[in-house]
Amino acid sequence: MSANVVPRGAEKLPSPEQTSNDEKQSQMELSLKRSITLVIWYKPACDPIRLNHEISTFPLFQLSHFPSVVSDLELTPASYVDTYNHATGNWEQHMITTVRAIETDQRLLYKLRKSLLSGLLDEECRGLAEELALQSKKKQPVSPTIVTQNGTKRPATEHTEGPPTKRPYPPEGYPHPMYIPPMGYMYPQVPLGHPMSAPLVASPSHANSPEGEASSPMPHPYSGPPPTPMSGQPPNSPGQYPVVSPSSATRTGPGPFPQHPHPPLKRWPNDYTVSEIAAGFRQMDALIAQTPNATQRVSFERVFGCRYVKSTVCRHRGVYRKADTAVRSMFENMGTDERAVWGEFVRRVEGRPSGKQGQGEEPALHGDLIEGSSQPGQVQQEQCGEANTVPLMDSLVPSPHMTVSSPPPSINGHVPVYDPSLADKDAGLSGT
Repeated sequence: MSANVVPRGAEKLPSPEQTSNDEKQSQMELSLKRSITLVIWYKPACDPIRLNHEISTFPLFQLSHFPSVVSDLELTPASYVDTYNHATGNWEQHMITTVRAIETDQRLLYKLRKSLLSGLLDEECRGLAEELALQSKKKQPVSPTIVTQNGTKRPATEHTEGPPTKRPYPPEGYPHPMYIPPMGYMYPQVPLGHPMSAPLVASPSHANSPEGEASSPMPHPYSGPPPTPMSGQPPNSPGQYPVVSPSSATRTGPGPFPQHPHPPLKRWPNDYTVSEIAAGFRQMDALIAQTPNATQRVSFERVFGCRYVKSTVCRHRGVYRKADTAVRSMFENMGTDERAVWGEFVRRVEGRPSGKQGQGEEPALHGDLIEGSSQPGQVQQEQCGEANTVPLMDSLVPSPHMTVSSPPPSINGHVPVYDPSLADKDAGLSGT
């Protein structure tokens, strides 16, 4: 009995045979991980060749590493084969020297090609649908499972019952959200089709009006560079107006602060190009010809979206009609180029130098119409005659119906805002 007792520290060492078996098993497992299956269709209406090979360069594969397969299939280094890309689901044209990445136990699908432009159709390959189905199954990810305490498995997508996790508090110095009330444009809101009996709030251009009416002072003067006619920058860009608190939005006074529903408006005709004005004139003529009851005022307001003033529209229409055909065509072909604005066209017609050649564009002229502020004004005749003998540049001079009072010094350089109350007063004066 004492002979069978193994002393402590003298454990039995593994035999050489067992060591070699373990090495062989590990090599076989490694070989299995590096093995793939080649599925090759070599001619129409035939079953494919399915070859299982170990790839010594795993995970990179190159078909030219199998010279026996290449020679039996009569492939050359310049031959092309169709290769199925399981990631995109498309067939790609590879050469036998093309290197591609592979996965363990992947099935590589190949179709031989007679030339680069001639290959096998999917209908000519037997078993292709089954092989593609195996590729799609390979692509589907397996949802992970979680083992619960009682040993049962459930999908990881199910949520465990319990109290919700607390929101992590943002670190110190992280910007916190803050409420910014909506900022309205500094334009009076004019309902279309209904004349205004009184202005909601005095506009900046009404502060120094000749009538001397009282107007509520603005809390802060304007700041920032004045917008150019073609810039299209809204007057309430960041930094021009102070932030209004929510409580001040509900202040009591003569009326709520008006908010305009759209960005700053284009002035007619100074902010329009010749091509836009010419296209608008043609649309007006077509609208009048199609609709018997349509007048020039209705067609102008519908096409341009501006308040119609007969004297201004007739002057500029006469400038366009009397201009030289070559000059008119040249400006229309320039499209929406900044050099093709209406003021440059009038200077060219009159023979004056361009305003774009000097320090910059000349200041915006008064006497133009503001887009979107169409409302019934003073009673005027609806059609223009051809008897206007006004000089060309006089068409850009303020008309008695379009006079806008000069702005205060604090907002000098900004676009004057059309005040409908002045138009109503002018209409009353003209009516008398």
